[in-house]
Amino acid sequence: MSALPPRSFVAALALFLSQRGRPLEADALGRLQDLCRRAHEASGSPAVRLAFLQAELAQVRAEKTAGEAELATLQKHADRLTAELRQALEEARSTEQRHLSRIRKQGHSLRHAQSYTRALESELTDLQAQVGLIQSELEVLRRQNTLLLAEGSNSTADPDGPPVKAAVPTTSTQARAVERPPQTVWGVGRLLERIRPPRTPKTSKAPAAPQPVAPKPTPTFVVSWTGNEDPRKFTKNPFAVVAPLLLGGMAAIFLFVAEGSPVIKFSVAGLCMLCAILLAEDMIPARNTSKLIQARTLRLNGTGLTAKDDSGRQHLPWACIKYVSVHYAASAINERQPLTLHMQLKREAPEAGYTYRTAGWPLELPPPAACRQPPADRPDEWVPICMLGLLTGPQKTDLHNTLATYLETPPEGIWST
Repeated sequence: MSALPPRSFVAALALFLSQRGRPLEADALGRLQDLCRRAHEASGSPAVRLAFLQAELAQVRAEKTAGEAELATLQKHADRLTAELRQALEEARSTEQRHLSRIRKQGHSLRHAQSYTRALESELTDLQAQVGLIQSELEVLRRQNTLLLAEGSNSTADPDGPPVKAAVPTTSTQARAVERPPQTVWGVGRLLERIRPPRTPKTSKAPAAPQPVAPKPTPTFVVSWTGNEDPRKFTKNPFAVVAPLLLGGMAAIFLFVAEGSPVIKFSVAGLCMLCAILLAEDMIPARNTSKLIQARTLRLNGTGLTAKDDSGRQHLPWACIKYVSVHYAASAINERQPLTLHMQLKREAPEAGYTYRTAGWPLELPPPAACRQPPADRPDEWVPICMLGLLTGPQKTDLHNTLATYLETPPEGIWST
């Protein structure tokens, strides 16, 4: 065998037979290609071996090119999947953060709603107790009225004149019932003296009937705050007065006394004036203070003063309270002094031996100094009992009038006049 056909001969033969309608089977084609490869590999001719190696190298290069193309396709697909996964993770994190923020807000609102509901339930219980007291007082007044009427009907007759007949008609209980004839009551009592003129002048005047004494008014004042109100409406920022003056003075000194570039001088002076205006108008939101303040309820009635928040309930009868004042607390919450209802207890009262806390005061902060010892130790010190919130003009008037009704001394502080 002088020469071997090239390896491409097998592929050309398969194509030729396929065009003639006699295609080779896959097994036969595989055997031919294997025999051709073995023949070229076993040949001693350098040219044949060179052609064999070149064909093998071309095949390897083709397979490498195909593999690189497939690898590039797979890499693109992996990059696309990685980008999609990263985007999905970011969306999941964003959704989780939104859900967590919504849950925190709902939990905060739910706590305030629960506090407000408990306060309303307590107020309803107190109102029911007040209704029971009013019904008892009404029953006592009815019995007193019955006794007065009975006393008037059983009094003795006038000796200077004939017996007088007084008609006391009864009230019909049905719309079409026939009215009864008037009943006749013999004798003149204090009640009948009011409904008929005397027949003859008398030298002595009959004693007047005792007038019922009007009961002392027992007003009730109730107000609640959720803790979400704007603190700027009921707190005082001491820096809103001092800081603007200091900044304004620094701006004036820097503008007229300091040396340097006019542009720098006017820029620094303008910045100081802007900060002074912001502090004077108290434009910085007090969000941190609003998050700390608790929901609370203040109730004043005939039994005493009651202050409630999430921490519990405090009740003080009027008999133990010496003075009450409404002014800003000495202690501050985030540099803001809240408007607070203060009191001084009578030193001999048993309630003066206990310590009290300020309703609505943040649990994260230490209590005011006056709440760390019993009022009996320092009887002249004002004890903050309840933080006040935003109050309308009528609410301020009702609070002042209710305190003035129950206290021996009118309330002091910013609403004392």
